[in-house]
Amino acid sequence: MAARGAKAALLEVLTREPVGAYGDPRRGDRGAVEACLEALAGDAPRGRSSRGGDLAGTWDLEWTTEADVHAISRWLPVSRIQQRIKKEGGALGLGEVCNLIGLSLPGGLPARLEAVADVQESSSTRLAYSFRSFALVLGKRDGSARVPLPVMGAGWTEATYLDADLRVMQNSRGDTLILTRSGED
Repeated sequence: MAARGAKAALLEVLTREPVGAYGDPRRGDRGAVEACLEALAGDAPRGRSSRGGDLAGTWDLEWTTEADVHAISRWLPVSRIQQRIKKEGGALGLGEVCNLIGLSLPGGLPARLEAVADVQESSSTRLAYSFRSFALVLGKRDGSARVPLPVMGAGWTEATYLDADLRVMQNSRGDTLILTRSGED
């Protein structure tokens, strides 16, 4: 299957039966997702910088095998999971990644879990990261209250497929993440 066909098939599978990001990747059509990912990886655009313009911006998590995400979505009312990538602006003058997990709390109170990491390009497709903050944020950006949580985690993430509106990533823990570019960019 060519990359264009694999991408279309992947997006169709995720639309038809979204599993992984907010559900259990063992249910649903995981085999179809993995077949599409294999085809995409074989035709991945190489030679692009992982900190280049293609990665920068806001991305929506569509599917993942990451156990931590599944645990959070089982115990909390998750409404949306996003990742924002900046090429500059980290604490050490490096890039920055902000993982946001939107929560739907009773009464409509805006809330999110927010994990911020400094990133450094370690190859043209790999970013090394180290989290520097993690918090529960209650309220909107102006006037929000932050409840600090224990910070942990460092590793790397590598693009196995990257184009203008789709990212497939593998991380140092062996997880797969599928993200689409958010309309918020």
